[in-house]
Amino acid sequence: MKTIAYEVDMQEDFMRPEGRLYVPDAAMIRPTIKQVVDVVLSKGLRRLRSMDRHFADDAELMRNGGPFPDHCMDRMYGHQNPDGTYGVDFIPELQAGRAIAVENKTGEGNQFRRYSLKELRTLADATVDLVIEKQHYDAFTNPALLPLLRTMQVERAIVYGVATDYCDKAAVLGLQSAGIQTFVVREAIKGITAEGTAQAMQEMEAAGAKFISVRDLETLLR
Repeated sequence: MKTIAYEVDMQEDFMRPEGRLYVPDAAMIRPTIKQVVDVVLSKGLRRLRSMDRHFADDAELMRNGGPFPDHCMDRMYGHQNPDGTYGVDFIPELQAGRAIAVENKTGEGNQFRRYSLKELRTLADATVDLVIEKQHYDAFTNPALLPLLRTMQVERAIVYGVATDYCDKAAVLGLQSAGIQTFVVREAIKGITAEGTAQAMQEMEAAGAKFISVRDLETLLR
């Protein structure tokens, strides 16, 4: 079966206490994320990484009436965390090498990227990681994601990242709706609230997602 790793928003603003939208206790799972990544890389899995990339006029931001403060802002704004990291960047535990960005919005002024079928096929055939950019917590708001998954003929996805009650849930429900069996690594996710996390996990499980431990990965990917 065609299996991918699906990494959800493993970015400095979410994973570092100094970040602009830190997910409570997310720093605690960084060693576990590295464990999962080590297994994923050792098995040669293709990786898709969702990535918040925000611009000043994004509807999701409080400044525009949305629910969230500025976070994961595009580097052109020069927003750095107190420790010098850029919130939009991936954490080093991902061992993120060369990748291709699958853009959604390309800048301010509602400039959106559209991919042709030929371009999607080229992305599907690439041998490097794909970064699914988004301006909403649901990665499937990037219209390239669903046809890309279909073009890649993905059947299973190993899911890990943050936040359980927002981006993780949206990713898992979207993958399950696309007919892709998801395996969520229980120790490699964190949510914003305990109540929201419990509810999200119930919804994911009801949709057919399976929760596994890190130690199950080797067996699953054998």
